[in-house]
Amino acid sequence: MVDHSESDNLFTCPALLRDLVEISGVYVVRGRADGGLPRYCIDLALPDLGFFRTLRSQNTFLLAGKVEAVLSFWVEKWRRHEAFENEQLSPSSADRLNQDAADTLSELKNLLGEAGAVGADWEQLLRNTSFSAEPMELYGIPEQPAYIISDETGRPADVRRLEQVNQPNLDDTVSQFSPIAQMFNKDEVQGAIDEELQKYSEKRSAVAVTNAERRATLKQAQAIYDASKSRFESEREQNSESLERVKAAYQLRDAGAVEDHCDAVLLTAYCPDVISRNWTVEYLPGSCTLVVDLDLPAASQLELPESWAWSGNTGAMVANCLTREQANSLCDLVAYQLVIRTIRDLFLTDEVDAIERVVCNGRMVVTNPATGVQATYTVLSVGVDKSDAGALNVQSYEVQELFESMGGLAAGLPHELMPVEPLQA
Repeated sequence: MVDHSESDNLFTCPALLRDLVEISGVYVVRGRADGGLPRYCIDLALPDLGFFRTLRSQNTFLLAGKVEAVLSFWVEKWRRHEAFENEQLSPSSADRLNQDAADTLSELKNLLGEAGAVGADWEQLLRNTSFSAEPMELYGIPEQPAYIISDETGRPADVRRLEQVNQPNLDDTVSQFSPIAQMFNKDEVQGAIDEELQKYSEKRSAVAVTNAERRATLKQAQAIYDASKSRFESEREQNSESLERVKAAYQLRDAGAVEDHCDAVLLTAYCPDVISRNWTVEYLPGSCTLVVDLDLPAASQLELPESWAWSGNTGAMVANCLTREQANSLCDLVAYQLVIRTIRDLFLTDEVDAIERVVCNGRMVVTNPATGVQATYTVLSVGVDKSDAGALNVQSYEVQELFESMGGLAAGLPHELMPVEPLQA
């Protein structure tokens, strides 16, 4: 099932995020399953919102679909972020901001009661973006030249031509000389006429050259546009074909297809915008085990607004945030819930009974404020067999007890960042 093809135009980045996201090149890791066949990977980051995603697939065209699906989600989150920023500048938005803060905290405390994954929405992995070409690609400059005329699809269609200069009126040139000069200084008069004709010829040549250069630029841009669009459409078709092959392979419990199915499942699970969702999955067909490495929010990321009030001094809304102790408590509750909910959702959506065991390693990524160096700690690790999956339907306040009863590993409470050795199977 491995597709070793490389894509020159792997995905389309939405214009709204083009200057905001950081995107790595495609790189390869080898899993333990399938004899170590490669997974193509790419890292996405939206630093302004603290979002990060590592995406993997055995197929580069399906990887492109995953990238566009995540970027599409991020577009909506960014729009909500902009609206939220604007609301902070209005004294009339206090009630709305307070309600939003209360709703967010309520959702975080009841993640098990929120709508989790509803199944694998394969269609979200299709490349549904429309083709567009950037001026830098077509012309080598950031903005399209003003003389280029594009059609309704954005394809360069024509140019605005410079008007050719009119032939000079030589009688006007001659009339600049007196009748006596015209009679006795004929060489001087002829010189003026020749000079005027020379200027005319040079202007005509310059206009002709400019128009020829514009037509050449148009022709080159059209060729680049058409080739790029053809490549885009070919890759979108291959993305669709690849998805159909993966869906068929999933029915046969192919390892890579099971991983892609689980990715599609987890993409549908709802989480509040304050949580940056990131995970990787690996399926071990020999034991029918799915290993999930799941990022969890650290306590420092959950010192969230509890209420808002208008400040006349700053001319903006000011947040009253959770205390460190409250954020620590919320961090622990969210961590246990996300681990349990992830395992529960994966078992519930296992359409072909490929998964007998789910191992989930909950990780927290924190940045040292003094050095800027990031460190990753596996703070929770648990493996659950399918026969025990029924026990996962619990209330939020019971998740720590459930985690411990299932033999989950934790060296302390999640917010304490005490690492454990992650389970591998």
